[in-house]
Amino acid sequence: MGGLVIRSACHLATADDANWPTLVRHTVCLGTPHLGAPLARGVHPATAALRLWSTTRPFGALLGRRSAGVRDLFHGAVAEEYWRDTDPEAFWQPAVDYPPLMEGARHLYVTATITRRPDHPFGRIVGDGLVLTNNGRGRDRKRHIGFESDNGLHIGGAHHFTMLNDDTVYEWMLPLLRPRRTLPPGTV
Repeated sequence: MGGLVIRSACHLATADDANWPTLVRHTVCLGTPHLGAPLARGVHPATAALRLWSTTRPFGALLGRRSAGVRDLFHGAVAEEYWRDTDPEAFWQPAVDYPPLMEGARHLYVTATITRRPDHPFGRIVGDGLVLTNNGRGRDRKRHIGFESDNGLHIGGAHHFTMLNDDTVYEWMLPLLRPRRTLPPGTV
């Protein structure tokens, strides 16, 4: 969820005319469910279904105690204004709008699939075990939040938590995050 937190903080700070967003040069999202997490989408109807019968209602109530952050995972929402007027307990959840990525920064992302190739049928269904590749790229047939293809890395044969300690991620990211060398005025 870290990538959603970064996007939310940047969006809210920019809307409030805070000064710190002008200092942000890069964001990096590792396996972020930008368009929502399938697991959260599965828990939501399960909660509603369990609440239908008195014998299973306590389990539905327990699942219903999800935090607002976990509820945001249904769509990958990053700002309350985009879902404020919806019923978080409703069985059917309307689509949300996504604010664009913050201008002036380079936005990097990393995805993974359990399968070696991201286009493998099983890899498309399971992704990294928690996040599907399209969600990590912030792009599907209907939505595109603004990540550029050149700013992404995919790791095949890996799960969600592999990205946190993978040398491939570090080696890819390091040169992209280094400050650009600037020459003093008057030098060539």
